[in-house]
Amino acid sequence: MPICPTAPVVGNARGEAVVLVPTGAEICAVGATCTHYGGPLGEGLVVGETLRYPWHHARFDLRTGEALGAPALTAIACYEVRQLDGRVMLGPKRSLPAAAPPPVSPGAVVIIGAGAVGAAAAERLRRLGCTGTITLIGDEQRP
Repeated sequence: MPICPTAPVVGNARGEAVVLVPTGAEICAVGATCTHYGGPLGEGLVVGETLRYPWHHARFDLRTGEALGAPALTAIACYEVRQLDGRVMLGPKRSLPAAAPPPVSPGAVVIIGAGAVGAAAAERLRRLGCTGTITLIGDEQRP
């Protein structure tokens, strides 16, 4: 079956749901389930090298699987892809690349808002190499 050049295609590999996304001459393969609420990423919108989930607007990097936008905080699986004679073959899952340490890491960061966006900001700071204290301030009743 030919792959549509503009839309994600959902399939199965090794018992897991996978989304194949053509990006120019390449094809990216990522997990088909959103890590926020478990919804189908095959319904997502491809924007550049990202897959945007329509239910809650989470964004994922198609090349690494990294969650780039809240409310998703956890990466999706990302697979090695080979194309041979018009066939797409998936290799092993890739791991997220290690973040380069920032030139300067602040000693302390305070984030106003302890909801999904605040948590996403804290998570992103850690991925970027922030080693200082991160404090979230919010009016939630429970931590």
